[in-house]
Parts: sequence; structure tokens; C-alpha cells
Amino acid sequence: MATNSSDNEVIVAMVPFPDYSHLNQLFVLVRFIAPHNIPVYFLSLADMNQDLKLHVQGGLRASNIHFEDLLVKDDDPAGVIQF
Repeated sequence: MATNSSDNEVIVAMVPFPDYSHLNQLFVLVRFIAPHNIPVYFLSLADMNQDLKLHVQGGLRASNIHFEDLLVKDDDPAGVIQF
């Protein structure tokens, strides 16, 4: 297996559709990629990231999985956000 060097570094960014079924499936893929010393950034809505971190807290050993929270700006005066 080839290792990453500073000349050829790979970084993966995962951005799931805001639905739990997409979130779970992409995180399964993240858990296959991360052990190969590839940094993975998982970008999702803050509440979904929090739920996912709590769900996998005991089994998450890969320190190269990073969670980034996406914020949704609410410009709708009615307060309804549509995706």
C-alpha cells in the first residue's frame, strides 16, 4: 500500500445530503477511508454532527476524522428552511 507524502497529500471532504439515511451511509464510507491515514472532513449540519458523534463515540478510534458544522442562514421571515 502506498503512503501519503507531502508532495501527494490526499484530503477527503464528505458533505451528505441533509437526511439521516445519507448521513449514515457516507459515514460508513468515512470509516473505511480514515484508517488509511487519509484525513476526512465530515461537513454536516450541527445537530446531525452532534447526533452522529454521540452515536459512534465508543467505536470511533480514528483521530483523522474531523467534524465540521455547517450553518444555515435563515432569510425566510416565516422561519421555514427548505432544502
